[in-house]
Amino acid sequence: MKMDSIMKQIFSKKNISNTIFIMSIIVVVKLIWLILSIYFLPKSGVEYSEPSNIKALYYRIKLAQINIVQSGGDGTLNGYKLLAVYKSGNMIVATIQKGIVSTVLSNGESVDGFELVSAGTNWVSFKKNSEEFKLKLDDNMSSDGSSSTQSSFQMANAITDNGSGGKVIEKALVEKYTKDMNNIWQDIGITERMNGSVINGFTVNFVNAGTAFDKLGLKAGDVIKSVNGEIMDSNSKAFSAFESIASGNTPNVTIKIERDNKEMELENEIK
Repeated sequence: MKMDSIMKQIFSKKNISNTIFIMSIIVVVKLIWLILSIYFLPKSGVEYSEPSNIKALYYRIKLAQINIVQSGGDGTLNGYKLLAVYKSGNMIVATIQKGIVSTVLSNGESVDGFELVSAGTNWVSFKKNSEEFKLKLDDNMSSDGSSSTQSSFQMANAITDNGSGGKVIEKALVEKYTKDMNNIWQDIGITERMNGSVINGFTVNFVNAGTAFDKLGLKAGDVIKSVNGEIMDSNSKAFSAFESIASGNTPNVTIKIERDNKEMELENEIK
C-alpha cells in the first residue's frame, strides 16, 4: 500500500507538469547557449601550448644595394667630349676633352680610371670596373665631301716657302684643323715602327696630295723620329705632337724624319 501511494505521488499530474516545465527551461537555455556560441565565440578553440626551453630564432637581414650604371654623375664619362679618333689595324688613338683640358690616349691607356679598349670611325669605348662607357663624336663636327675638298684646297694654299728650305704655315690653316681634329687623319695616316716591343718612330702610310701635310714635305714611307725634340716612342706622344701643331700654339715646328735610310729635318713656321 505504501509503495502504491509513493508511485501515485510521482506520477501525479502536478509532478509531471513540473518536470515538463523544468525540461523546457533546460532546452531553452541550451538553445540560447548554442546561438551565443555561434555568433560570439571564436571559430576555433585555443590550443594548449606546452612550455619550451628552446629559444626563438631571429635573423638579421641586410638588403644589398644594386649598382646601376647611369649616364651622368661620378663614375662615368660625364663631362668628357671626344675630339678625334684614329684607328689603324690594332692601333687606336683618341683625343678627349674635359673643360679646357685635352688628353690624348692610345689603346690600353687610362684617364680617371677609364681604359681605352676599342674604337670605331666616330666613337671610342672605355672600360672601368667591368663596365663599358662609350663616347661619340659630335655630329656637328663632321662635314660633307664638298666642304672637305674646299678646306683641303684652302689649306694647301696657306703654305709658302720661307726662302731657306723651310715652310711657312698660315695660322688660318691650323685653325681649320682645330675645328675638327679628325681632318688631320683624313689627310695623313701613320703607324708605329716597332723595334722588338718598343716603338721606334712612326711610319707615314699615306699623305693626300695637295694637303697641308703634303706641303710640309712629308711623304709616304717617311719615318717620323721626333717633333720639336720630343722622341716619338708612344702613340699618345705622336698624336699629341700632331694636334699641338694643329692647335696653332707651336710657332716653330721641326720634324725629324728618316727617309731612304737617311735622317733629315723639316723646318716649319706657323704665323
